[in-house]
Amino acid sequence: MYRQIKIKKGRERSLINRHPWVFSGALAEFPDYGNGEIVEAVSSRNEILGYGFFSPGSQIVCRLFEFTNVRVEHYGSGYFNEKIKRAAALRKRIIGADTDCYRLINAEGDFFPGLIADIYCDIAVLQILVKGAELLLDVIAESLEGLGFKNICIKNPGFNEIEKIDIPYGFIRGESNSQLQVKENGLKFIVDPESGQKTGFFLDQRDNRELVKNFSAGRRVLNAFCYTGGFSVYG
Repeated sequence: MYRQIKIKKGRERSLINRHPWVFSGALAEFPDYGNGEIVEAVSSRNEILGYGFFSPGSQIVCRLFEFTNVRVEHYGSGYFNEKIKRAAALRKRIIGADTDCYRLINAEGDFFPGLIADIYCDIAVLQILVKGAELLLDVIAESLEGLGFKNICIKNPGFNEIEKIDIPYGFIRGESNSQLQVKENGLKFIVDPESGQKTGFFLDQRDNRELVKNFSAGRRVLNAFCYTGGFSVYG
């Protein structure tokens, strides 16, 4: 059974509306729990609201990964594996065969706070941003391997003082390949996960690059902030 955090009366509304963050000021009292510990969030009337990762050093003291009013005794590896499988199935439905670089896990957007997983062909590049996700790193790696990604590396933005996470760049499964050729909407790009921005490429600009392609057809356009030239290649 998980230990509880109690939400002040009147501060439960955001959780009821499925906002995944609990701010420290919303707690009725601040417990002495471990960093990354899974906790049960309850209302002032002891109603179960959900479960999340506890972060005692952060203003966001808990990030929920499950909204439920049912008590859960244990969230095992199968539960988190299923989250990753569902996220992969969603991407498979919406990303075409002419794209092999995309965001597989988008933290709270996929109900997995603290985890970013970007795919570059056969490599998964991770950012681990909260201690709760770090404690599940082996489960995450095994799930990704099960989906066929044998090469898995971590590229964190640096030492996270709040979450006490210090993971250097490196492969935790498979081996390095610093010159990756990937496809986005049929166009080829070279990506370097180790030295590139974010996890190697600005994947969230895929639709914008396609939009610029439509606007710039037949025109001469200056790309003043080219980075790896993504918009220029589309142009």
